[in-house]
Amino acid sequence: MTSAIAAEALTGVLSTSVVYVHDQVVYLVGGCENTTDSSIHWYLHGLNLADGSDKFTPIDVGKGVYVPSAGGAAGATSGTLPFQAQYQLQRAALLLAANGDIYVAFGVANGSETAFVRYPYHGWLIGYRVTPTLNSTANFAFASTPDYDSSNGTTPCSNVPNYSNTDVSNQCGLGGAIWMSGKGPAIYNAGETTYIVVGTGNGGVLAGGSLPSWGSSIVSFDLNTTCTTTSSPTQCSPAEFYTPSNYKTLNANDQDMGNSGVVVTDTLTGGSSQLVAFDKTGEGYVLNPGSLPGYSSSDCTNCKFQGAATNGGTCNGAGGSNYCDIISSPVYWNSYLFLWPRAEDLDGCYWNSGLFSCQPNTKTYSNDDLEPSGFPGGSLVLSANCTNCTLSGSNAILWGIATSKAAVPYTEPDAAPDNFSAKLKAYSLLTPPPQSGTTPNFTVDEIWASPIFLGSIFAQPTVVNGSVYVPRYGLGVEVFYPTNQ
Repeated sequence: MTSAIAAEALTGVLSTSVVYVHDQVVYLVGGCENTTDSSIHWYLHGLNLADGSDKFTPIDVGKGVYVPSAGGAAGATSGTLPFQAQYQLQRAALLLAANGDIYVAFGVANGSETAFVRYPYHGWLIGYRVTPTLNSTANFAFASTPDYDSSNGTTPCSNVPNYSNTDVSNQCGLGGAIWMSGKGPAIYNAGETTYIVVGTGNGGVLAGGSLPSWGSSIVSFDLNTTCTTTSSPTQCSPAEFYTPSNYKTLNANDQDMGNSGVVVTDTLTGGSSQLVAFDKTGEGYVLNPGSLPGYSSSDCTNCKFQGAATNGGTCNGAGGSNYCDIISSPVYWNSYLFLWPRAEDLDGCYWNSGLFSCQPNTKTYSNDDLEPSGFPGGSLVLSANCTNCTLSGSNAILWGIATSKAAVPYTEPDAAPDNFSAKLKAYSLLTPPPQSGTTPNFTVDEIWASPIFLGSIFAQPTVVNGSVYVPRYGLGVEVFYPTNQ
């Protein structure tokens, strides 16, 4: 395969693009700084697949967008919470839904979860109609933490002493980043209704009141909900949600519940679709869409992930490592689940008798100078030449962007992105993940790898018609394509 640069932005494309073959367009978001006034902007582009030219005037995402808010929420004024681009980072992959809307999610800028009080950020999900008719005015807006907990006083966020306070996000009304290790919003169908699902990171949780907050949660929205105007801001509230009972512990230890994003399974072995998500500790959850349990003092019955390779924090790490963080996005296909945790080999799981049975890959990678032993692991997608077929008959390829942190000591990736070298890798499945406890170990083989490049950390590859689209820090989107094209 070879490559070509498809687009360029001043600060680059940090998230995964989406390709709409029908219109021959690739949609992507690039961030830039206005050199005149130093303002930050996130622009949505629609690029012609043939020549990379803009098909429409780029949309300044979030401009003029605001939602109702309690007066004490971080960044709120006069009962409204505006989108403030300088405090947000567009890391999650874009979603193009069947209704023609693009959904753009935002987390915290500059890797600042560990400096909570300095950044009045929130998780944002903003939607624009791009096809068949373009509308540059947002028609969907959700802020994850628009309210704050006044029961402990009304201490302004700037006076909260440090992040170690487990209630800081509630007191401040902030957090709940929608970053999902680079994975985009998920979609599932329930009868005639289609839902969008996202995971939120460390942040305030308020289950009651007129303006609830949904940090450290899985939240879903009715796709047909249109609830934003710039003249009368309206919060697009979740149709349902799940917040684990230990959210304060997750917040205090930077262990984001929605860290992995959400995977929607198919109808598993005659059953129903499920939502699969992980927090950073490696704890997994299998949730029933359409009946998310909300929040209570105890967790939902039988919702914890069973048979995970990380065993809820017990690692199978490379070289005896004990990290096992899930800081990358899993991929699901035909009852198989693949994930690539920090400091572990590539793991494979199979849905069997109501649980995922998992094993780490057991084959030693050859000629692999970017082993998955560093931060953050690998971002995966799977391509196949069929849909409802067995894995062995599909010529399935696992594509992964493996990144390696070269900086010592640790530096936040957004503060020093040049410390993250990356490779695009392609793997064939020599032995699929186990369908029972007696099958051979799961093994893969690297069949191709790109040269090392400066990666957009957490970004996922996009595979369309044999070409692979990869976000590049500072260089837009790079396209890898077969040499016979």
